Amino acid sequence: MKTRCNSNRPLILLGLILVLGAVFFVGMGHVSNIYQERGLEYGTDIRAALEVQSYIKRAEGHLGLYLMLGDQVDLDKYEERVEDAEKNIEILKKIIVAPNRKKHIQLIEDELQKFKSVADNLLVKGPKGKLDQESLKALGRSAEVIRSEAVSLATYEVVIASLEASSAVKQMETELLLSYFQTASPADKKSYLDRLQKVDDLTSHLKGLLYANQLTKYEYVVQMDQGLTQAKETGEDLIESFELEPNSFNPMDHENVIREFHAGTSSVRRAGVALATDEIFDNNKFLGEASEEVMKWRVITVAVFLLAIILISLSEFTRKRRR
Repeated sequence: MKTRCNSNRPLILLGLILVLGAVFFVGMGHVSNIYQERGLEYGTDIRAALEVQSYIKRAEGHLGLYLMLGDQVDLDKYEERVEDAEKNIEILKKIIVAPNRKKHIQLIEDELQKFKSVADNLLVKGPKGKLDQESLKALGRSAEVIRSEAVSLATYEVVIASLEASSAVKQMETELLLSYFQTASPADKKSYLDRLQKVDDLTSHLKGLLYANQLTKYEYVVQMDQGLTQAKETGEDLIESFELEPNSFNPMDHENVIREFHAGTSSVRRAGVALATDEIFDNNKFLGEASEEVMKWRVITVAVFLLAIILISLSEFTRKRRR
């Protein structure tokens, strides 16, 4: 009986090794799947969040241009951008399941309804008229909440800084065109200049983050800097013209400069969003490389277990021959 038990030990040991190897193999497969799935989800949800905050900024900008200049093209673009934002909110609702992240989506939805309601009230009064400042402030608050909640879904410093810059530059545009030029209030002018300084600071911060080791992405910051310079210079021209005759300032007489100012802020926004998108792509690339690394170790693990099986078999064969 004792001899029989001894002869079964290698087989028992072999069975245990095979079971452990199978478990480890399956486990490593699950890890690989998690990396891959997380990479897909992360890229999709952050891209959708980027789109939401981008479209809201653009909607706000086109609404402001329509209210000032009365061009139907700007009204059409406003409506299209709102629809685009709503489509991306639906994407977020489908792919995000974590409760602590879903609350951001609910806040975005609620604020978008407020944003649309205030915008509708402004549109009822028609373009080129006296704008209700309380409504404009409410519109800006809702847009800011949407942008803030969308940005909160992003986690990386470059992503956050570039999105904050693209958000602040559109707020800057709104505060100059729709607030200061309507009220001539020093507080509104100060608010515009504060936003301008914030964008300048964020652009400088991004330069420091990217110049040393990411020269390709640094080109986006150069574009942001150039757009900001254009907006700053045209903004100064508009302020100078407005302050010479605040009571008779007619935006239609300065349409070309206003369009150039808008083009500058849009350039900052586009470059900021493109930079954030590239950062997300790089993160997904890293996740793919991590998945390949997991696969490599899975192959190594299988090879080790096969080697163990071979060694045990040789040991058993040698022991039997010695008998």
